Amino acid sequence: MISYSGGCSFFRDYLVIFFVCVVYSGFVSADYRNNYCNSGAKLGSNSISFKLGYLRPFSEVEVGGVLGTAALVGTLKCSAEEEPYGKLGFSLQIVPGTGEPGVICSTPIDGVGVRYRSAYGRAIPCDHWDEVFMVQPRKGGQYAVSLDQAVEFIKTKPRTSLGPGLHELRLPPSSYIYSYWKGITVSDTWGEYIFYSTAKLLVADCRMVDANKTVDFEGVNPYHLVDGGMVEKKFDLTLGSCGSQSAAEEFNDVASFHFQSKNIRADGRLENDRCEGCAKGILITVANAKGKMIDLNKSYLMKDGDYNLSGERITHHFLAKLGRDFKNIEAGRIQVVLTLIISSL
Repeated sequence: MISYSGGCSFFRDYLVIFFVCVVYSGFVSADYRNNYCNSGAKLGSNSISFKLGYLRPFSEVEVGGVLGTAALVGTLKCSAEEEPYGKLGFSLQIVPGTGEPGVICSTPIDGVGVRYRSAYGRAIPCDHWDEVFMVQPRKGGQYAVSLDQAVEFIKTKPRTSLGPGLHELRLPPSSYIYSYWKGITVSDTWGEYIFYSTAKLLVADCRMVDANKTVDFEGVNPYHLVDGGMVEKKFDLTLGSCGSQSAAEEFNDVASFHFQSKNIRADGRLENDRCEGCAKGILITVANAKGKMIDLNKSYLMKDGDYNLSGERITHHFLAKLGRDFKNIEAGRIQVVLTLIISSL
């Protein structure tokens, strides 16, 4: 027998977001050595990107909580001489530039602040600076810049003046990026940054009714999984508190589901946890109510799903299908956690 414990838990982490914002800093007299590692032709013409992952809905986060994060990504090519600069190291710095005390810096978006983090993980004061990238380069070397939580968007007040719908977000226009060689030069403006995503901030009152959902396969006989057989369980996900049916319809038209789990395979299905006492040789397929597989590596548009609207509520219908992955199955428990994120299209 395959016993079940745990289940598929769908957390109500909700979402929003994306946009494109380009900010150009003014350029001053520069030390040319600060451009030995660059992405452009000269100091001041370089570019690096902030990529926004996702944002939780404004109403889902307590004041001071993290709405979402953005990564700093890019590529530098270094043409520096090996001596003396290569030994001392090249650095990029973020300067928030907003000037207020503390580490939560103001943005043009009411109720949303940002907290920059350095390569060391510490918060960068709004009236100071810190390093976000360091390298001891070799001449002609190419280096990837990757800092996953370079920016955190923070909820700064209980309510925002933004109306329901989609809104663009922006970083503080005063923020900029410097570069320097430790012990050799002072900091100079290195270039521009690009802040982008594929969607906008979704502001709405709709939220998940249940904090999590458990799909229980109970006891399963391996005999039911032979020759492509599957055991199916229906489950629903309901969003409520939308305010009205028209608001629920509008939300459903512009939102999508995203899925996260360490168990998601390349083919979009879920493998079981690899733990002591866990069953082996099985997989779980998530499908719509008609049985069509949902690729968990891709966005699932809510407007294209199987759902019904009832007043201010939206209920989406799904199937969880337990099947065989390998020829031989080892009995044990089924334990998978799947996180659901709601995003704008």
